[in-house]
Amino acid sequence: MLTPEYLRHHIDALLRLSHSVDDPVVSARLQEMADELRIMVSVTAIAGLAADLKTIDFPSPPRPADVVPFRRQDRPPARQRRRSR
Repeated sequence: MLTPEYLRHHIDALLRLSHSVDDPVVSARLQEMADELRIMVSVTAIAGLAADLKTIDFPSPPRPADVVPFRRQDRPPARQRRRSR
């Protein structure tokens, strides 16, 4: 199986080759191939991460009654406090 590191070495080699080629069309195509490989490596890494996260048992989210509000209910919003001064 190909490792991401192995593919990254090939991506770097494609980019080096694209810089050393004199033909701009060939250079652009080599850079495009490197970009496509980079995208494939990223997608497989994300898919692997998603598969790993599926196996982890996360705690259930809190019920709405357990959530503490960020602002106090007895104070008016800051905008109203500034106007009253």
